[in-house]
Amino acid sequence: MACGCGGGTSEAPPASLPAEQHDRERPRDPEPEANDGMTISGLTGHLSQEEISVGLDTKQERFLQCFARRLDAVDVLAGEIALTFHVDVTGHTAWVFAVRSDLGDRETEQCIVGVAASAHFPRPHGGEAEFTFPLAFDLPDDTRPALNWTPQRLARVLEEQVGVSARCRPAGSEAVYTATVYIARGGTVLSVGASSSTYDGVAGLECIAEAVRTWQMPNPGSYPAKVTFEVP
Repeated sequence: MACGCGGGTSEAPPASLPAEQHDRERPRDPEPEANDGMTISGLTGHLSQEEISVGLDTKQERFLQCFARRLDAVDVLAGEIALTFHVDVTGHTAWVFAVRSDLGDRETEQCIVGVAASAHFPRPHGGEAEFTFPLAFDLPDDTRPALNWTPQRLARVLEEQVGVSARCRPAGSEAVYTATVYIARGGTVLSVGASSSTYDGVAGLECIAEAVRTWQMPNPGSYPAKVTFEVP
């Protein structure tokens, strides 16, 4: 597994995946981002990349298990998820959520967030801290990826579904929801995942996923399609 972590504009180098991990479970390196240093800064505190690794290196195998256990159900499953952590002054994870995800499988996303919630770090320097930690997961080499659709392929569907975000969004939240779906033959939704731009919108994610699962999508033909879009 290749894992990076960042806060603000900083992005630290990825950690490496243990060599013994099976190829089918091996995520890919996330796209490189600007790296302005090795310190991950948050509210008033900060954690170094090494300190973040203390909390997350031991979680890598369980992250992989979350992904691998869903490959039988969604054999084209692949993508990236970015986790935003809030770490309290004792080093405990106060909260964590998926701020971005194009994995396209709610069960996988919930499993990964659940594992991340148990992470414990060294005490942040200077107070509570936040950082974002990206994970990326690849298909096995012998699996053809899903057809890559743009949101324009769903233009009519999205127009018909305007108001879903407003209905699902908790009161007082201004979260923007993004969903990724795999579409099977006939236009049925094979799997759906979702992310919230803010922590206060997380409570609406299940509502979003449940709504999107019912949508009739365009027919991709004989092989599944994958598309990521902002939920209207």
